[in-house]
Amino acid sequence: MKESRPFPWPLLLLIQIAYVIWVSLKTYHLDNNHDSDAAAFYRISLLLLLGAGFFVRFDGAEKKFRKYFLIIPAALWIIFFAGGEIRDYTPVGKGVEKLNAACRDSSFSRTVLRLHKKYHYSRHQLEEAMGKAVYYDNPEIARALLSLEVPLDYPTREFDPDNFRTWPWMHQAAISESMDVMDLLLESGVPIDITDARGRTPLMLAAFQIKPLSMKYLLDHGADMSARDEQGLDAAQVFLSSNLSVSGDKKRALQDLLADAGADFSCADRGE
Repeated sequence: MKESRPFPWPLLLLIQIAYVIWVSLKTYHLDNNHDSDAAAFYRISLLLLLGAGFFVRFDGAEKKFRKYFLIIPAALWIIFFAGGEIRDYTPVGKGVEKLNAACRDSSFSRTVLRLHKKYHYSRHQLEEAMGKAVYYDNPEIARALLSLEVPLDYPTREFDPDNFRTWPWMHQAAISESMDVMDLLLESGVPIDITDARGRTPLMLAAFQIKPLSMKYLLDHGADMSARDEQGLDAAQVFLSSNLSVSGDKKRALQDLLADAGADFSCADRGE
């Protein structure tokens, strides 16, 4: 009787290790591109690998390999998911944390360039950092990010009227009252009346959000009071349509500010 050849379990173990390495590299790529499916992909892949360890039949001496088939995916599951999402444990994730921290301090502008050289951030990650630089009114960091792959006017993400991170930088700066960043953007060639996908200018957003410092800044720099959005509303009408709570004195002062710039509140009151 011909003796059966033993199954090459060590080779199967090497295949498993190679699969784990491939999954890790694939997940690293997804995470580097800020793909929300990165963690899910890794979890499912490890579960498939873990399940294979239970269903593969082991006989005799080969049983010693079962523990490796179970330990490798189980250990990776615990390491990567016991304390958070996968990006918390990847080099890119650590680098993003450093980038976001640097956006709060203008003295770290050179640090941002060094971090990008080391971690090779995706455009989306750089744009997220740009949003933070705008929010913290940090023009030096914004200047450094604009020198990389960040577009000067709009984020590349699809516009969402309910998500200010997708608005043009000037609009984000207006609602954050980040005048230094607005100075930088205007100096870099961004039009003061740049519009979003709804046709609203930074002045309209500042008026709707009741941001007096931004309103005065934009008007002092020549913002067009007659510009209208896709609904046919100008800044004065947008201001009056705001449902934000504001004292009577403050509202009258802002109305006077807009009126001095040419706003016609009589037309706005009639809804024209």
